[in-house]
Amino acid sequence: MTSSEIARSQREPNAPGHGKHHHHPAARPERTTTVPQEFRQLLACLQVLDELLGLGGRTASFTRETHLLGAVPEFDSMAVVAVIAAIEERLGVTVEDDEIDGATFATIGSLVDFVAGKLAATSGS
Repeated sequence: MTSSEIARSQREPNAPGHGKHHHHPAARPERTTTVPQEFRQLLACLQVLDELLGLGGRTASFTRETHLLGAVPEFDSMAVVAVIAAIEERLGVTVEDDEIDGATFATIGSLVDFVAGKLAATSGS
């Protein structure tokens, strides 16, 4: 193919030789990502804590093993009440006083497990 034919094939898609020297990657199937429910619950809890306690993004480094009560200075008894209210409002669950104790707020994991249990009970009813 001469240079003029190559130039013409680039200008005119139906010209002879068009596409012979061009590589078109195969279309990639569209990927969908499913976020596991436990991860969504973890993110919801971290978001509530970060916003209500004014942690400025510190929760980004928190894991399920991160201790809350006694370890995060901003997480005091007033914060516990605010976190419970926010969880009820945002996740549509009701938390009774006798359902919670210090163990619920011991770690991120214990809080997420509590929220998961509440959501499971709500969806099952």
